[in-house]
Amino acid sequence: VFSYDNKFWRSIVLLGCRPGALTKAYCAGKRSSYLDPLRMFLLLSVVVFFAPDTVGVEEFRMPEQWSAPAAVDADFADRLKVGLDRLQGMGELGDEAVNRFNLEIAKRYLTLYMAVGVLVLAMFLRLIRRRTFFVEHFIFALHYASFTYLSNLLLRLALPDLGGTGAEALIMLILQSGYFLW
Repeated sequence: VFSYDNKFWRSIVLLGCRPGALTKAYCAGKRSSYLDPLRMFLLLSVVVFFAPDTVGVEEFRMPEQWSAPAAVDADFADRLKVGLDRLQGMGELGDEAVNRFNLEIAKRYLTLYMAVGVLVLAMFLRLIRRRTFFVEHFIFALHYASFTYLSNLLLRLALPDLGGTGAEALIMLILQSGYFLW
């Protein structure tokens, strides 16, 4: 996963400059010139995970009453009521605390969300284009997720003041939609 050579740079340049060309080249059998899609996805997820947090969000600490377990002899309905009460209590924390909580959850489970998203995107593309193999859609979905990681990382490093704002979300939406449609 961590081997480093010219394949990485060749793949990253093609991934960023010519969407779909990397997937076409890989599916056409030109695999020795480029990084494997799964390896690129895992490598970029590790890089994003260890990248400095340019958003400046400190770690969210849950209030004491949220971390207290439900009573041992409580049944499912009582435990569900305790959980719903805690969720309704999020409004009392304020928007800043809720945003910090959401960012902390996203940071912890980002790779899992992306992996599930890759499978869902591949299945969706397979439903749209039935004449191609699922593997081709899966490879494109891995390249798309790698592009998402890379563009997010570069955007955070280039424009750290946009972190967590609506402008960042809009730029990412335009980048990802453009990549997907191109």
